[in-house]
Amino acid sequence: MPNYYSIEFAQPYDNEPTNNYPAGALALQSLLTRTREEGKGASLVALVDDTTYEDKDFDFNKYANWLHSEGFDPDLVAMESQILPVCDELFNHIDFAQLNPELAEKLQSDQKYISELTIAAWCLLRLGLLESDAFDPALQAEKLMNILPASFKPTEDGSLEIIRATPYASAADRIEYTFIPDAA
Repeated sequence: MPNYYSIEFAQPYDNEPTNNYPAGALALQSLLTRTREEGKGASLVALVDDTTYEDKDFDFNKYANWLHSEGFDPDLVAMESQILPVCDELFNHIDFAQLNPELAEKLQSDQKYISELTIAAWCLLRLGLLESDAFDPALQAEKLMNILPASFKPTEDGSLEIIRATPYASAADRIEYTFIPDAA
């Protein structure tokens, strides 16, 4: 794996930037500086939630242009709908007895493609433990760093719980977070 970190920044779910950009940009710049100083490679990725929210016409170019105008060029912007087959694969590996009952019930409902499952699959793709045509293996990394709004923490915690209830449990220890204040 050529990258030490796979960094997720500014996770969008509509055509507007959703993060507190100044805080997120500082965290991202600090991490990129650190990886360069340590001689470690990093990939910059984003996952667009096109499965939960109504805006199905996400404008990739607008988002990429916004990031570029702020000095960041992602290596990949993927749509959640592109990784649903990976969610199915991961779902088949979950030991539901290891999950808290509420999360297990939520996963086993008619709407199993909950955010926690999608995020868990996305993390395992980035770590190279699952595969998809939607994710270039050259972007895989040893560790993940997710720079996200603080309001995402409960969902991210649920994704780690799912990972820990699979044969990939140790991968949860390779995922780091920087939670930034939500935009006002």
